[in-house]
Amino acid sequence: LAGTRAIQIASLCLGWALGLWWDSKLGKVDENRGRRATELKNLLTSLGPTFVKAGQAVSMRVDLLPEAYLKELRLLQDRVPPFPNGPARKLIEVELGMPAWRGGVDSLFSEFSPEPIAAA
Repeated sequence: LAGTRAIQIASLCLGWALGLWWDSKLGKVDENRGRRATELKNLLTSLGPTFVKAGQAVSMRVDLLPEAYLKELRLLQDRVPPFPNGPARKLIEVELGMPAWRGGVDSLFSEFSPEPIAAA
């Protein structure tokens, strides 16, 4: 499972990096900066909450990235799509050792909202 996740992360990041590299070879870094920034934001969002948090942290570091990237990454501060409830419940059950057949999330918490309240 960890190996599969690592491959997923590497392949998605490599795809984005190759686009950036190709821009540099064609001399279109400035022209495509906004597009690549949007792609990076979408990439981090697709990789999950940990990567969204990393993007949020980097979005405040004006010394690290061009403004176009910072502008896109700042959208991760308050415009993140919610994590699906089903996988979230399953993850909690696995991590806390309480599978659904033993009561799952409902036996762990007095209340568990069926819909996400907030995201990352």
